[in-house]
Amino acid sequence: MTRVLVIDDHPIVLQGCRQLLEDAGVDDIVQAQTLADGFRLYRVQRPDVIIVDLAMRTGALGGLSFIRRLRLHDQRTPVLVFTMHADPVIVSRALEVGATGYVLKDTSSDEVLKAFQKAEVAFMEARGTSVIAEHLHVSYKTVANICTQLKAKLGVRTLPELMRIAIQHLPSATARPPK
Repeated sequence: MTRVLVIDDHPIVLQGCRQLLEDAGVDDIVQAQTLADGFRLYRVQRPDVIIVDLAMRTGALGGLSFIRRLRLHDQRTPVLVFTMHADPVIVSRALEVGATGYVLKDTSSDEVLKAFQKAEVAFMEARGTSVIAEHLHVSYKTVANICTQLKAKLGVRTLPELMRIAIQHLPSATARPPK
């Protein structure tokens, strides 16, 4: 089950996000109307995905500070920015401080849901890596470093690409052992 934290200062946006996520099968949704409450809820609830607006009532881009602060404590939880700011400089800054994805509020609900699902996949991949680390009795960081080294050597950029190559090189279940 995926727990989602949605941080936005507009009740109608919170309600819309809740409805969209519930329709998609997410039933554990936590909401906050301020960045301070959002960070407090993050620490207590430990959500699997965070959806955050960049500009709250202060008018400043406080969401960038929120993401930066979050990344000091947590590098893995996916953060999907959901905002009205289409300026490429702001998009770039959000991704630089650690946002996983960026969606504009004037995007269709289908596109918002696709972005959320990609963020959810990022969470599942990170959790899968943690399980591998536990199974091999090594740290998560060791597994992540080895994955990074393998991706560089094989010329792939994403974990799914790396997994596809690994699967292609698995011995076929129908292949006969050599004589």
